[in-house]
Formats: sequence, structure tokens, C-alpha cells
Amino acid sequence: MACTITVTSVIGIPAGPGFNPPGAVSAIVVTGTATNLASVIVNLFVAVQAQVTNGQWQATIAVPQLTKTQYAAACGETITFLVTDPTGTECGTEWSQPLDAPPAPPS
Repeated sequence: MACTITVTSVIGIPAGPGFNPPGAVSAIVVTGTATNLASVIVNLFVAVQAQVTNGQWQATIAVPQLTKTQYAAACGETITFLVTDPTGTECGTEWSQPLDAPPAPPS
């Protein structure tokens, strides 16, 4: 059976005040769907394996900290990565879009 992998959400987790660049993120949460797979590999800074449960998967990837006050990614910057089948089939997808900030808390 053919497999499919889809990215449905890519959200940056803010690093907090005092970090650069503005909008710096300390982690990125990637979610998606997959069919006919037990897990996927998210290749973003490092390779992270995420289990597929009921067709859904999620991975939280730490963003490299370049200096004491600077991270390697920020909201609004284009993030490009691959999600692949760990068994090596041709199944996979590429994501290349601006990184979303987390939703604002309800007021």
C-alpha cells in the first residue's frame, strides 16, 4: 500500500524576552497526518522520529541556541524541512513556509 505524509501545522514556541532575533523561538512543534506508516522522521535541525497514532503525529524540535541570547529561528522566517518514512520508501513531504507564532491567549 502507498503511504502519505502531510504537515498540518508548524508553530514556533517563543524563547521569551531578551532573545534575538525579535520573535525568536526555542522550539518548533510540527504536527501532521500519515497513512500506512507507524512513524515518520521530521528532519528539522536534527532528525526526530514521531509515532503515528490514529493517523496523526507530532514532534517538538528544539531550536539551536547560537549564543546566550540568540536562537537559530524566529516567527515569520521561512522554515524548510522534510518529513520522511523511516523505512526508506519514496513517501515524504517538504515544508517551506513562514513560521507561525502560537495563537494569542484568549482575552
